[in-house]
Amino acid sequence: METYTCYHGTHLSAAQSILSKHHFWASESDKEWAGHGIYFFLDDDPRTAYNHAFKWAKYIRRAENPAVLKATISIDADTILDLRDLGHREYFEKIRLRLFKEAKKHAADHSIPLDPNMLGRMELDCFAINYICTHETPPLSAVISEVNINFYRSIGYPSSLYPNSTILCLRDESLITNIAQT
Repeated sequence: METYTCYHGTHLSAAQSILSKHHFWASESDKEWAGHGIYFFLDDDPRTAYNHAFKWAKYIRRAENPAVLKATISIDADTILDLRDLGHREYFEKIRLRLFKEAKKHAADHSIPLDPNMLGRMELDCFAINYICTHETPPLSAVISEVNINFYRSIGYPSSLYPNSTILCLRDESLITNIAQT
């Protein structure tokens, strides 16, 4: 069992709702970095993870009253797709390529356009991660990935290719063992 201390940045009203109802709303768009789930920041230095969660709420979500929740999450290590690990990244890329080739063949065989989830980088990543997480036995509970989040895009600051944050996308809310506002 792995235990992570993670941080979730949001609006103050959303944080209060999460705390009172003991429920998060999962992110479920077709462009999620690490598939569908509840997103947290983590880092070896908790101050860095906290700061990223705060900047997410303030600059990306544009919260007037940003809030950060601290969560303790316990997960069976065998149910984590950790894209920081070379073996996990190679497995992800193998499945992603296979799904793309299958979709391309299906579209050609049926003279139909390629599925929109296969056309964009983020859409294909999200589709592949969701596929992997639901088709493993047992299903995967979380994805960890290093990403670049441009916290200052509102001032025209260019994005970088290099990661500046580590995220944990939790697919099973019941694995949160403790949550508090920081």
